[in-house]
This record gives sequence, structure tokens and C-alpha cells, in this order.
Amino acid sequence: MHPGLKKGAKLLVLFSFSIFNHINNLNTLVKTSRASITLFKAVVTFRYLYS
Repeated sequence: MHPGLKKGAKLLVLFSFSIFNHINNLNTLVKTSRASITLFKAVVTFRYLYS
């Protein structure tokens, strides 16, 4: 295999892996923010009902 080609393939694999990792982190972030929004709504509702 050509050395340049090998390097390119390695970079491509690393690149796609980092993109996959980034997407994974975004999913986690979305889930976390959704959970905190739900929690916030629950607290607000609770305080509104029992104030």
C-alpha cells in the first residue's frame, strides 16, 4: 500500500471516529438538557400548586 494512501486512510478513520464521538456527545447533551427542563417544569408546577 502507498504510504500516503495509508496515512489518508488513517486520518479518515480518525476523522469519522471523532465525528461519531461528537454526535454521541450531542445526544447526551440533548438528553441531559431535556431532563433538566422536565425537572425545572416539575419544580415550577410543584411550587405553583403548593405555594
